[in-house]
Amino acid sequence: MRILLALAGSISMWFFCAPSCAQPKEVVFPKALLPGTVTGHGETVELAKKAAKNKAIGEITRGLKLQAFVLTETYLDKQVVDEGQPGKDVAVDNILAPFKAWEFTFRSDKPWWTDVIRRDHDAQRKLRTDDRLTWTARAVLGLSILLLAGVGYVRLDEYTQGRYTTWLRLAGVSVATTALAGTWWYVVSGQ
Repeated sequence: MRILLALAGSISMWFFCAPSCAQPKEVVFPKALLPGTVTGHGETVELAKKAAKNKAIGEITRGLKLQAFVLTETYLDKQVVDEGQPGKDVAVDNILAPFKAWEFTFRSDKPWWTDVIRRDHDAQRKLRTDDRLTWTARAVLGLSILLLAGVGYVRLDEYTQGRYTTWLRLAGVSVATTALAGTWWYVVSGQ
């Protein structure tokens, strides 16, 4: 009987905790981003390039609704945008030197957006897996503590030949109450 219960528990843990093999559908690129250019402004050309890169990262994150994958400047330079070109300087009132501008154009020669979406999907799946494994480990730990308290109660009651049954029951109830209070606190605190 114990072997069957252990086998059923192992199979259920594998079933609920194993990563899924389902793959997402092919991504359709939003047409609003494809031919676009991004312009950044700054006091120097380097600051204008950095502002344009940050703006491009923001546009892609909003346009593709990235949730877990963080688009870096290195990936942006290699895959998403061209080398860029200087834009038209902008004159600002009360400032002597005009602000420099830099323009990046999104690449259309390769489907970089499918790679970005795939990486975002993989990052989301990893976050979900980590969250589920954390919850499973905590549940198993809590159940193990309750099982240990129950086995300890039975063993100590047999060892003392029933003389301290009331005290052992009180200790068992206090352990169970503490475990339930800890679970409630954990759920309410939003961890």
